[in-house]
Amino acid sequence: MIIVQRLAWIPSHLRLSLKTLSKALGLTALLLSTPSFALDYTLDLLIGGEATDNINRLPDNQKRDGLESHIGSRIGLTHESEAINFEANYRLTYRDFKNDRLETNDEINGDSELLWEIIDNRLSWNFNHDISEVLSNDLVPDTVDNKETRQILSTGPTYTARISAVDDVILSLAYTQLTQGNAANESPIDRSNIDSDRKQANIMWSHSLSSTSAFEMGYANAETEFDNNSPDFKYQQLFAGYNTELASGNYGLRIGTNQAERGNSDEDQSGLFTSINYNRNFSGNILSIDIVRQLADSSIGLDRDIDGFNTNNFDEIAVVERTRLNVDYQFLNLCRGCIAQVTYTYDDSDFENDDLVLSTDTTQDNQDNRISAGITYNINSRLSTRLLTSYLQTDFSASDRKDRITEVGSQVDWQLSAKLALNFYLPYINRDTKNTPLGDIDYNASTIGMAATYTIK
Repeated sequence: MIIVQRLAWIPSHLRLSLKTLSKALGLTALLLSTPSFALDYTLDLLIGGEATDNINRLPDNQKRDGLESHIGSRIGLTHESEAINFEANYRLTYRDFKNDRLETNDEINGDSELLWEIIDNRLSWNFNHDISEVLSNDLVPDTVDNKETRQILSTGPTYTARISAVDDVILSLAYTQLTQGNAANESPIDRSNIDSDRKQANIMWSHSLSSTSAFEMGYANAETEFDNNSPDFKYQQLFAGYNTELASGNYGLRIGTNQAERGNSDEDQSGLFTSINYNRNFSGNILSIDIVRQLADSSIGLDRDIDGFNTNNFDEIAVVERTRLNVDYQFLNLCRGCIAQVTYTYDDSDFENDDLVLSTDTTQDNQDNRISAGITYNINSRLSTRLLTSYLQTDFSASDRKDRITEVGSQVDWQLSAKLALNFYLPYINRDTKNTPLGDIDYNASTIGMAATYTIK
């Protein structure tokens, strides 16, 4: 009753999010409540405003300008010890729109991760929580009423059994709960991406070939159940791999097969599973390449380590084959006091039609191509500046629609003292959507803001 009373002033669409968040943090608090445990706290206060020429993201002939102001707070918690590593970052933002052209919007974004080393190098337990505002339907423009709150809570143990001096068997179990809110522009009949639970088990054999390299074989089995009685997803994955770690970098390859099966369906989807990672240090500059191809369901990735939870934001329950390439190069010796970075990302989402998918075409299929660059210059130990730019193009294969997003931003970080820092930022975004037959949707937005960060150690 006390909790309900304290939450009464909070908008109803955020109460469930806060309760789930408090449960996640409360669970970790039980593990962290020891006399010797020490947390580092970071508290941020944010304030800013955004001016745009198309606040409703409507076709060009219906444009209306708008002004948004926002205020927020962010809290960060960290702890490192031999037994427990914990990190959490959450931000609450309140957004208000001039002339009430859009409804006031409140958002919670953030994540936390706790690794509990129960027995050194043998038994560990992971807790992960993620909450974010994501697109309800990526076929519709990015507007406030097309956003939903998505939460993912995952936990489970990992046990490593030493079979011989060169052989390990690694067993892991995971339970994942996914909860999603409703976007304002959705009607109940259109709702399909609803709450689900996943149970997953993995086993892997690792054989050391030398002090720096190993051969591995693995098998994963997962089942996802939906609260709306949608047919369950069942996944299987089998792979063989090789990895090596050298002073100059590390390399890894996994290749195999994966299969997706839906309850009450006569069709199974199968495909090639591939995961490649390459990291190399070239005289202080670092090149990283990551490639993954795998089957997943449209609401959550199959493998969190290589796919991430929040990359698939679609409004249809279906099997999707995702191919992702990420190439990143960091220039650590470009000039004295500066660091530069260039990144290219390719992401292809190929929906696999089956007899349980209502649509018979591939309207959801899309490809992302993104290139971004940034440079940070440390003027002195207390003052630094940063310039960022990126270009993203999304092509939808079943229509003439193309999305082009260009972003440019600058930032200044000022460390006033060991505990207090100020951050000033000025980003600009241009989005051009070619969407037949709805017409072109373009908008420009400029934001100015600042944040104050206070750290307690």
